[in-house]
Amino acid sequence: MEDKTCYCFLDTNTFLHYQTITDINWTEELGVNQIVLVVCPTVIRELNNKKDSDNRDKIRERARNAISKIREIKSGTKIVRPDVELLLLADEPTVDWQKEGLDEKIEDDRIIASIICEQRKNPTLKDNSVIVSSDLGLEIKADRKDIKLHLLSEKYLLPDIKSPEEEELNELRKEIALLKNSLPKLDLSLLIGEKLSKFGHFSLQKYNPLSPMQ
Repeated sequence: MEDKTCYCFLDTNTFLHYQTITDINWTEELGVNQIVLVVCPTVIRELNNKKDSDNRDKIRERARNAISKIREIKSGTKIVRPDVELLLLADEPTVDWQKEGLDEKIEDDRIIASIICEQRKNPTLKDNSVIVSSDLGLEIKADRKDIKLHLLSEKYLLPDIKSPEEEELNELRKEIALLKNSLPKLDLSLLIGEKLSKFGHFSLQKYNPLSPMQ
């Protein structure tokens, strides 16, 4: 384990699809003995949007829990766990968006811009910064800016969340399977001597009752 401090910029998906930041062994994950978890204004804004307007109940709940945990740590010692601190950035990134090849309207680009701003304030961060994300698009952009990206271990991954449409489709599939299995299946066998031989197999089809005669 390296004797240094690593600044880990968390993206929104880290809060929504992985265990709570206090439950993750960050020093083991990153292989360093001191860690600062950095949360950009963009991430706070996205979490607020998710807790208020996402169409998935579980995502709204996870966003609310993440905000609650961040507020709890912020109002206390700012210690996430031993050797791990929390840093909340208050200022939005100010960069030359066109020159940096970034779009200020894209949230991933704003996270990249926040890292660039912090590295300019503190040049030592250049070799000690990492983005924690599972977003391939963000990974590609980070590579272009020579920023390392760390993918958390799968052991911290939370169960997958399906959209309402996917959940409804799964329920319909279960109902269809149940209806299919509820129809009896008949086998016809003949007793020949002392041996029972299978003669045929019949599957009953579902039918609709006839309407009463007028």
